[in-house]
Amino acid sequence: MFDINENREPIICVCQRSEQAALQQKLSQIEKKIIVGGENLLEKAEEQEKLLEESAKELEERQQKAESLRKALEEKEVILYFVREQW
Repeated sequence: MFDINENREPIICVCQRSEQAALQQKLSQIEKKIIVGGENLLEKAEEQEKLLEESAKELEERQQKAESLRKALEEKEVILYFVREQW
């Protein structure tokens, strides 16, 4: 009599190996797409994100400085107004 379980194991291993090879090939294709012209796009994206964060921080600092200068100018204008009123 023929035992079905006896032949089942090798078929599963062959399918798993075939699937693993297909996944490995997909991974290789993805890696080739990521590295274009000798440039790693993931590293480039991380670098650009870092530059964007630095730019946002610099912009915030400049806005704070501009606000501080605006307040100082307003204070000086008020003082100038009172000085002119006294004369």
